[in-house]
This record gives sequence, C-alpha cells and structure tokens, in this order.
Amino acid sequence: MKIALIARCKNEMQNLKDWLINKNFCDLIFITDNESTDGSFEFLKKQENVIVTPVKGFDEGRDFQILLSKAREYKVDWVFKFDCDEFV
Repeated sequence: MKIALIARCKNEMQNLKDWLINKNFCDLIFITDNESTDGSFEFLKKQENVIVTPVKGFDEGRDFQILLSKAREYKVDWVFKFDCDEFV
C-alpha cells in the first residue's frame, strides 16, 4: 500500500525539517510552494520522496487539484492532507 501526503507551503523553513521527520510514515509527499523566500522551495527540492510544484498566488482549489493529480499519477492508495505546521 502506497501512502502519500499533500500540503501547501509558503515560507515554512522553520518547520520543514521536523515536519518531514514527523511524516516518515508517508511514501511520497506532494507539495505546492507559493513563492517561498526563506529557502523552503530549495530545501524541499533536495528531499527524497518529495515532489514540489511551484505555484503563484494562493488558490486552494487549484493547488488541491494539482496535488491530487500528482497523487493519481503516482498511483497512491491513501492521501493525507496536512499543513506544514501540523504534526501527528
């Protein structure tokens, strides 16, 4: 079974390292990054099993569709949605 997580990001660098460790139960993580200026996008691009898509402007519906399309493309079985400051 393949588990994925979807999230939207803007300037979350202060949380991302711990957040990714916290989400180690996921096989793949799909993120839209909305023009972060704190290094979030560059950091995420370097991470294993993280697929980050740059977007401009906040459009939750658009971002959700982008992220779900990625999950379908990678044929995941389960999708969880978290904010980049939410921990389990």
